Amino acid sequence: MAKHLAPYRTYIIRCWEEQRSQSSTSIYRFTLEIPATGERFGFTQSQKLIQALELALAHIQTQTEPDAALEDEPD
Repeated sequence: MAKHLAPYRTYIIRCWEEQRSQSSTSIYRFTLEIPATGERFGFTQSQKLIQALELALAHIQTQTEPDAALEDEPD
C-alpha cells in the first residue's frame, strides 16, 4: 500500500521591532509570505500570525480556500 505524503510548502515569516515616535515603547510587526502564490499578510499581533499560519496549514489538509479574514493589516 502506497503512503500518501503531504505536499511540501514554504512560508516566510518576518518579524521586526518598531519604535513608537511618541514614547519609548516599541511594537513588533510580522509578515507571513507564501512564495508559491505571492500572497503576503501583515500582522501587529503574534497570535494573529500564528492563527493565519494554522489556517494555511489546515488548507493543505482540507484543500479548501483559506479565509483571508485573519489578515490584520494591509502590507
